[in-house]
Amino acid sequence: MDFKKITKDRWVSFILAFFIGLWSFLTLSFPILQMNITNLLTYKECGFDLFDFNSIFMSDANQMFCIILGIVMLVQFALSIALIVFAILSLFDKECTDTSKTLMIYCYIFIFIYMVFGIVFSLVYKDSQHWLDAKNGNLGSLDESTTSIFTLSYIPFIIASLALLAYWLYNLLSYKQKTHSQQSDGETLNQTSTIEQKVDQSKSQTIPQKNEQDNSSQNSIELLKSYKELLDNGVITQQEFDELKKRILKL
Repeated sequence: MDFKKITKDRWVSFILAFFIGLWSFLTLSFPILQMNITNLLTYKECGFDLFDFNSIFMSDANQMFCIILGIVMLVQFALSIALIVFAILSLFDKECTDTSKTLMIYCYIFIFIYMVFGIVFSLVYKDSQHWLDAKNGNLGSLDESTTSIFTLSYIPFIIASLALLAYWLYNLLSYKQKTHSQQSDGETLNQTSTIEQKVDQSKSQTIPQKNEQDNSSQNSIELLKSYKELLDNGVITQQEFDELKKRILKL
């Protein structure tokens, strides 16, 4: 494999696809929901924790939702691995580039879904007493001043969006450069064709002039021959022939 033959655009596509695939995988490690009780206790749950279809924040009544959530996390995990593989293969096979771009879109969508889940959970479980008592026993009286509930699931989405924005700007600049280069080439071709047309016109004008000169020379020679015959036959005198000869040569 000669990496020197790989174009700049393919390198950029590979880097972006590989980054989005790896970042989609790492997204599953960001807490969907996290609760801090002063500096004593920290409870958090990320996408990898949901692979067993159970959640420390949900009661048994929400088991079906836990299963759905776990399936979504597993699909995101599979898409991330597939995108990383196809990103690497795109360096060796150009046809894999389109597949990696499609997988990149799906991974970005699942990163967005991951963020939505985190925001929804942080809003729904704002009442920390409810699930703490249900899952971890009675920890005593807690108030909002000692408890904080938040999500970090928005961080992967922001970084992935910035990466795609940078890629879009790169494509925009590349397109403008290619368009400018094509316009420059077109202007050069137009200038070349204009010069060739002028050369052809000058040639076409020069050739008739030469033909006219050649025709006038032939006519002068024929006139001299005819006047010479008249001189030989005694029709005109030598003096008259000389005058006619001078007139023809001046033409």
